[in-house]
Amino acid sequence: MTPAQQWGIAFRRVLRRRGLTVQAVAQEAALSPTTVGAWWRGQKLPILGHARTMAEALCADELLSMCLRLRTRLCALCVQPMVDGGRHQRKRHCSRRCADTERMRQARGRTTE
Repeated sequence: MTPAQQWGIAFRRVLRRRGLTVQAVAQEAALSPTTVGAWWRGQKLPILGHARTMAEALCADELLSMCLRLRTRLCALCVQPMVDGGRHQRKRHCSRRCADTERMRQARGRTTE
């Protein structure tokens, strides 16, 4: 089961418990019904800011903590836990320093002497 599907199950459970529809929640949180519907269907995992907005609108802190847990991964270089905020590309490194270090190591490995 994907993280988005896990989120969708929890999200549907909260909405049903409160007797709310996707449209009502989207309007309350000032978000697109299409976006909220994709979360409800388990097609997308919300970015942290939207998860926070949903958690506040629904008084359901478990949604925010679940999103944080699902978005936590390990840095590709130092293996420290980090939270990937979402948006366009998955984050691979916990900091600019780790990203630069990995890039330099890869560049050294490609050079011919």
